[in-house]
Amino acid sequence: MKRTISRIFCVIMALCVFLTAMPIMSFAEKEKPAFDIEVRESGPVQQYDPSAIIKVNNKAPVANQYFSSGADDMHWFYSYLTNDQKSVYDTVKAAGVCIDKTLTVPLNTAIVGAATVSENTLYLSDEVWTSVFEVALSGITALMDDHPEMFWINSFSYGIANYELYTTDDESVLLIVVTAISVAIKINTAVYANATSVENYYNQLIDAVNKFEVHGITRYEKLKSIHDTIVRQVQYDPNYNNSSKNPTDHEPVSVFTEPFLTVCEGYAEAFKLLCDREGIPCVVVVGIAGGGGHAWNYVKMEDNKWYAVDMTWDDPLNNDVSTVYYNYFLVGSETVVGGATFAEGHVSTGERFSAGSFRLTYPTLATDLYGKVMLSFNVGDITIEDSMNVIFVGKDVTTLQEKFAIPSGFTGGLSSYTDLTGGLVQTTKTATGITKTYIVAKRGDIDGSNTTNITDYDKVVTASTLGSCPEKNTAEYYAGDINHDGAIDGFDAIALDLYLEDTLKFN
Repeated sequence: MKRTISRIFCVIMALCVFLTAMPIMSFAEKEKPAFDIEVRESGPVQQYDPSAIIKVNNKAPVANQYFSSGADDMHWFYSYLTNDQKSVYDTVKAAGVCIDKTLTVPLNTAIVGAATVSENTLYLSDEVWTSVFEVALSGITALMDDHPEMFWINSFSYGIANYELYTTDDESVLLIVVTAISVAIKINTAVYANATSVENYYNQLIDAVNKFEVHGITRYEKLKSIHDTIVRQVQYDPNYNNSSKNPTDHEPVSVFTEPFLTVCEGYAEAFKLLCDREGIPCVVVVGIAGGGGHAWNYVKMEDNKWYAVDMTWDDPLNNDVSTVYYNYFLVGSETVVGGATFAEGHVSTGERFSAGSFRLTYPTLATDLYGKVMLSFNVGDITIEDSMNVIFVGKDVTTLQEKFAIPSGFTGGLSSYTDLTGGLVQTTKTATGITKTYIVAKRGDIDGSNTTNITDYDKVVTASTLGSCPEKNTAEYYAGDINHDGAIDGFDAIALDLYLEDTLKFN
């Protein structure tokens, strides 16, 4: 009963708004004959792959230098929608693989406008069609970017599912009150012949995402693991402008299936799917970069700030699987790469379809990169936890002196007597003079001896059972808290045992 009253109230309010913009007329509900109503088509989804890929990493990297010259977080876009736009989002998502099947979407707020009848066909005014289109467009656009696993959406048709008609004193003008719209998803028939084909690709994608190995405990380690594996696993499609060569290269499927050729959208959407699996807030960003359309990612770190990742431009052009670049890994808007800031080189537009006024709204990027000091990125060696102001060092690292690479715009280095457990690293932003200090903690080195071995394991066990822990917020305490949960306990002892046996990997 409450829902019925609410629907009636919405219709009445919509009529009131409409009447304020019209000369005074009398209205009477018109019996609905079996009118034919036209159905309209959206344009196709825009594809993002620039005609000229410009990367700063065309040249071999300088040793230990990775910088050249220089709502609902998990479903970000849903939180920006109106109730009616969310209704479209929810309806299409719940339908799954629904190709050319017409879905009915109820509206919370009726769409009201003029209509006419000609030869038993009901024609809606452009204003009504625009409103219907924008509701459908916004819900489907947000769904596509919140859920890249729904890769088959190429375009959609939209129409009217339920409505009420009213006559006016002017018999040539009808008032239509739309209470439900219809949408039907269209696929790219050049890629997918039917729903079965889509389902086969979907199953391959989900299976690959579930099996994808992500190493590490901290968010930084997991992100680096995802970034590195994808960059090493795939190649930027040299035939990106020939859709017949690799028709799925704009979709995340291409990252996980042979021939492992993809373009920027594939990189970005695959990255998001894996971040979603790991519970890391991530969005796909579309816009202009490198002279054409481009896609990349924003991720949220533990400091509650968002940072950019562009794996397309961190992937060597020559398909060298032994090399991974970090020019565009967790950077900020003012991070300088190749002589320009990230914000200058990557301009987001939020435009997924070429028609309509709806644009995606993105998080605000942090100004600086995550971590003001960068070190050599050998697997398991180094993790910079910027939110904790700690640099974690792997058990096999004997020195940090040769591993520093301070990014452009910063100065810094070791500021204490030692370069491992207990050492301090300071960085200063040149423009502002603001200094940040990091504590160095060698993983597992709870006794501060600069080695990680069975002695440390025994001390972690003792600390977890007898409470003889190092003082909190010291290098030794951070070193013993292997899983970074704020306590040294039995879980850390288990993790340290696995780490010493080389079973547990951090990145």
